[in-house]
Amino acid sequence: MQYNYIHDWDNAAFGTTRFTFGVLDFFNATLPYYEEAALNYDAQVFDGRGRRWYIRALWQL
Repeated sequence: MQYNYIHDWDNAAFGTTRFTFGVLDFFNATLPYYEEAALNYDAQVFDGRGRRWYIRALWQL
């Protein structure tokens, strides 16, 4: 899940800023068991860290 917000500053010299907020693995689902891997899940497809939040700000002139 991800949300973007674009803010135009009152002073045109500041340009615009894009704020991005999101969550990876929003439902914190259980990883499928994969017996052939050392981690017991396919690390090339899934990430075992669980739910992660992120925030990003991109400033453009």
